Amino acid sequence: MNQKIRFNRLFACTVAALCYLMPATGYTAGGSSIPLLDAQVSLNNQGAIQRGAKYFVNYCMGCHAAEYVRYQLLENTGLTAQQIKDNLIFDSSKVSDLMKTALPQQDAVTWFSGPVPDLTLTARIRGGADWIYTYLKGFYSDPGRPLGTNNTLYPNVGMPNVLWSLEGLKDPVYRYQVRHQGAVDRGWWVLLFLSVFSALAYFMKKAWWEDIH
Repeated sequence: MNQKIRFNRLFACTVAALCYLMPATGYTAGGSSIPLLDAQVSLNNQGAIQRGAKYFVNYCMGCHAAEYVRYQLLENTGLTAQQIKDNLIFDSSKVSDLMKTALPQQDAVTWFSGPVPDLTLTARIRGGADWIYTYLKGFYSDPGRPLGTNNTLYPNVGMPNVLWSLEGLKDPVYRYQVRHQGAVDRGWWVLLFLSVFSALAYFMKKAWWEDIH
């Protein structure tokens, strides 16, 4: 399988899991100037949600929580309580417990300059699957940032690129557009103004000195 396609599916699985863990209520997200990618998430694909849950607990829950849902919700994807306990819980939590993070908020403020959001709410507020997918794929190298990365969808975000080991590091490609036609148009307007001003100045001088001569 093409490596790029594999990474795209990996991100889509993670997004599917996040969307599945969202509460039923929704919010309206603000607009963005960056076009969103199509995540092509299906909440009927139990295998994708299971794989996404694996990536979520391994790469996201070190800092983030989904504390408005319980681990046992994943039983609806075909996993047994024992499978959830053996593969998705790495502390003393029970399957019936809420999906909380072990990261104290004070440490998050110290390390990331602010509290880490709970993803069961953030996913809804930001607009769902396409926003999350675009955000996860939007990280790129930026030596000027404290953690060495930036994000096209969320500039100067405090979150590191936690999936870099799976996708690799991406260097940005900048594009500069030079509008030559616009410069030429402005040059003609300047010449026209100077011509009219010169003509007015000449006739004003001629009228001024007419009586003296």
